[in-house]
Amino acid sequence: MSTNLSIPSTTVYAEETNLNVQQLKNDPEVEDIMAFQNQVKDEIGAVYFEHTGAHLENPASRINLEEAYKVYIDDYFFEEISESKSVEERLADAPVIWYYEIPIDESLYFVEISKGNPIDESFEWTTQELNYLKSIENKWHISGVGYSTEPTFTVEETLGAVDTSEMSIEEDVYLVGGMKLINFPAAILTENQEPQAIVPLSELAIEGTPEEMEAVLLSPADSEIEVYDFEILWSSIVNTEVSDNVGGSVIDLSMQYEEESLSALYISGAALLIGTGLIILKKKSPN
Repeated sequence: MSTNLSIPSTTVYAEETNLNVQQLKNDPEVEDIMAFQNQVKDEIGAVYFEHTGAHLENPASRINLEEAYKVYIDDYFFEEISESKSVEERLADAPVIWYYEIPIDESLYFVEISKGNPIDESFEWTTQELNYLKSIENKWHISGVGYSTEPTFTVEETLGAVDTSEMSIEEDVYLVGGMKLINFPAAILTENQEPQAIVPLSELAIEGTPEEMEAVLLSPADSEIEVYDFEILWSSIVNTEVSDNVGGSVIDLSMQYEEESLSALYISGAALLIGTGLIILKKKSPN
């Protein structure tokens, strides 16, 4: 499975963030993942050459895999959110992708490192495929490498631009992918290990009136970074049917408000095609 964290935009004013995101340099797996440092350097250099026709200057001094982010891939995050567990406990058994990004010139280059899944014996694999799957089974490997050709925010820039002055966000931030109706990973902001807000790491396809959007957004109206109230967005997502249409579905925020409270939420399902931008992702595959 592959993710990307491309964030189309034009300008961002990054500030030092107080949001604590899990990175490889602070993780027990640092030694295992850092073994890929030279390979990551070569992979990014190869993609850079393919994209620009030029060789990447000083890759050894520019690329530091220690700055990779931990992304949890949890298909059932929203379904499990009602359980009496902390976010950390909910994600404890989720597969992990280590995501490393580096902005170069006008593009954002990225690499994903994940563990190979157990081989599904129900499929008829070719000998070449089977040999490859056996070589990565339960082992860390570079599962994807690519770049975005659109102006992008990095994860650091995105979280650095989040205004938390009016939020009680004091604890860890978890990057979670694979979530229902969110095509790209998002940052889950927590307080006391309970989710308080979602910061999409790409454009989030939402349908709603300006009034509905104002009720869901926690970020200032003029902010380039959208921060969503977790409880309202969660209610919308779990009650919206998923479309099988190519391109996915939008999160439908068709809401009717009770006079006493803006939290009353009524959902009507909707499905629209959404674009993914100019993303180039090269999946690693058997050679």
